[in-house]
Amino acid sequence: MKKLITTFLLLLLPMISGCFATGTAIVTGQTRPALDSTVVKLYAEAPAKYETIGLVEAKAPVGFDEQEAVNEAILELKNQAANIGADGIILTGSGENSTSTTYGDANYVYSVVDEEKVVKGKAIVVIQE
Repeated sequence: MKKLITTFLLLLLPMISGCFATGTAIVTGQTRPALDSTVVKLYAEAPAKYETIGLVEAKAPVGFDEQEAVNEAILELKNQAANIGADGIILTGSGENSTSTTYGDANYVYSVVDEEKVVKGKAIVVIQE
């Protein structure tokens, strides 16, 4: 019974950890005062005039729903950009990371696959004309 509970917890852990997005920002230009992340806009194409102030990246574990992981990663990407004063992000990439961990003893071997969604972009300040 103990092995059954352990197996269940090992399989459930990646699913319940799916709500913890992490991110980074690398400053490459002049930062601005931090903004509220709700004002940060995403751009697939660069706006007419802008200044790059950094590079941002965010990751979110896939739990039960891949789209929810993407949404969480985008929210974290906006937080990272807002923290350095960016009001926009030009998306430069998205993808998925996957790692596998194997656990075992004399009787059983368990393999747990952790997946995460990754989004990257240029943190920018849009220059109004």
